[in-house]
Amino acid sequence: MRFVSKYGRHTVQCRAEIMEAFATGQVRILQKGILCHFEPYKCTPEEREFALNSFSFQGWYQEADEATMVPLDYRIGLYDTNEGARDGNWDEATKTYVEEFLVALQYYGDIAKCPEIVMTPPWPKYDTYRGQPAQLIRKLVDEGHDLNYVLAYESSDGPQRQSVIDALVDALSNDSMLGKEEEVLA
Repeated sequence: MRFVSKYGRHTVQCRAEIMEAFATGQVRILQKGILCHFEPYKCTPEEREFALNSFSFQGWYQEADEATMVPLDYRIGLYDTNEGARDGNWDEATKTYVEEFLVALQYYGDIAKCPEIVMTPPWPKYDTYRGQPAQLIRKLVDEGHDLNYVLAYESSDGPQRQSVIDALVDALSNDSMLGKEEEVLA
């Protein structure tokens, strides 16, 4: 799940750390604490729009010309529980606990759960394509599909085939495979 906050660098403590101190100065951790750090500039355009419609922002900064308003992107924080679970090495029960905690915290109005965006495959029977990853990349390029979108689909909603994900990352980093012509300076 993904959550947005009306504060760019917001931190939520989901579970406190409990320690036992000994007379020798050593400490034993009985319960590891969980902090959720919201980060600015990580929202998708849909999540940004959702945040702007969900929260009331008081005051706007102006550019030096004193007429142009600074966009509010620096004030919108995002937290992804999938990233938090990966970075914190959480088990499924801990991830569920954090998600339930953040959902309950929505009541106070500082954070909101982002609506799930369902991505559609590039074509109806994309998930059952039987060719090699290189053949799939060539087909995607020839038919004019956006490889970044296909990578996002494969990574989230799609079948999550690691060989295809690796091929897409390689294709995106290697412009010659995409058929882009290099400029020749005269």
